[in-house]
Amino acid sequence: TLQAVLCGAASQAERVVLFHHPLFSSSRCAQLVVELELPVEIRSLSYVELKSDIFRNRVNPHLTVPALAEYNSTGLVDPLSLQPEFAILESGAIMEYLLDRFPSERSEEMLGGKEHRARAKVRQWLHYAPATLYSRAGSVYVHSWEFRRGQKGEHLRDDNAIATNSAWLRAHFVPFAVSELTAAAAASGTSVEEYAGFISSSKLTAADIALSWEMMLLEQVGFFDGHPVLQAYAMRLRSLASWRRVYPESIHEVCVWPHDNQQCKELHLDLGFQRGSSEL
Repeated sequence: TLQAVLCGAASQAERVVLFHHPLFSSSRCAQLVVELELPVEIRSLSYVELKSDIFRNRVNPHLTVPALAEYNSTGLVDPLSLQPEFAILESGAIMEYLLDRFPSERSEEMLGGKEHRARAKVRQWLHYAPATLYSRAGSVYVHSWEFRRGQKGEHLRDDNAIATNSAWLRAHFVPFAVSELTAAAAASGTSVEEYAGFISSSKLTAADIALSWEMMLLEQVGFFDGHPVLQAYAMRLRSLASWRRVYPESIHEVCVWPHDNQQCKELHLDLGFQRGSSEL
């Protein structure tokens, strides 16, 4: 049964916990957990908890998410009160670790299969999204959406940041992503206009999960208007059940700056492996 599989995997791993704040880039790791139904607890943090001394001292000295920790304890104690036996940072590293940690046919598929170049293409996006795309897409979203007129942060809005980063995205990310989708479409025997697959393969891979965070931000501010190939790709990502669970529409209202809305943390309290049950 699902419960037996999950409990067996969880006992082997002792207790695996992903520390996460909704809307932050840890969302890509959370989506992977949800998509594959991995036996990983998702500890949704409030912004205050994220910036607390206990999180700094026990989990991540950088006071950022994501962070993944493993514990010998299998009880119901809040993992934030425990000292982890093992912890790693960085979303790309965490995603690769989880796929290695919980091997399955689906995990293998998520990594691109067995062919080396296919796996390299997936890893390319696992690194490109958080290392190259993160700051550009994040800046456009924050200044266009979170600091828009009528919001608490409107005095922080920087139109030059929007223009500069949008120009970079159009000059570099758009042609790169379109070329990758075009190549994937050709490999599937179809045109990019008719293609119904994903960024590196006709099947969903971890590349798409990693890229979903930036795609979600840019779609919210209308960046893909005039870019039909990327707009269609964004719609395919949006159709995933894991996307809808991790990125509900309300996230763009309750999880924005200054990050003081308690409802944000509550959006993801039911994500991930629920200790003591078979629910994910």
